[in-house]
Amino acid sequence: MKKVFTVSVGLVVLGLLGVGGYFVVNNSAPSGERQQGSVSEALDKLTPLRVPPEGWEVYTNKQYGFSLFYPEGQSIKEYREGGGAITISFQNTETFEGFQIFIVPYEQNEITEARFRQDVPSGVRNNEASVTLDGAAGVVFESEDVALGQTYEVWVLHFPFLFEITTLKGQEQLLQSVLNTWEFI
Repeated sequence: MKKVFTVSVGLVVLGLLGVGGYFVVNNSAPSGERQQGSVSEALDKLTPLRVPPEGWEVYTNKQYGFSLFYPEGQSIKEYREGGGAITISFQNTETFEGFQIFIVPYEQNEITEARFRQDVPSGVRNNEASVTLDGAAGVVFESEDVALGQTYEVWVLHFPFLFEITTLKGQEQLLQSVLNTWEFI
């Protein structure tokens, strides 16, 4: 009799813990009113941190949904462009190596000729080829910029943004090394 009583009490305690756990997980919200963000916040805490290789650092931008590794010694500057757009520059002022990422809200499912004309006033797009960046479709090409000179550019669409990644001609290998670490998050 004593054994049955102990098992019964144990089952009741487990049941109460289960019910209590349910309300803790659901933030004690009334039925049908789970609070937003609690699951994603919990998952953020479980997501393993990316560890860059020696000599590299990690940059993560949750607002625009991406992460990458970049060489140590590069300073990062962010410039708000208005309308939800931003330019992020990565530059080593001693070696003059670096790149920049221009991100703009974009609802098209392809990069239009009008967009190219808007963002590449020179109209120069040489050696154009299709590319993917962490599964996102895009294009790579060489161009010219009045202020920068000859450039190497990678443009990709990852809804709801267009990412225009630019470096100086001759620094393609550095940019490719960075892009090989790119992840959309």
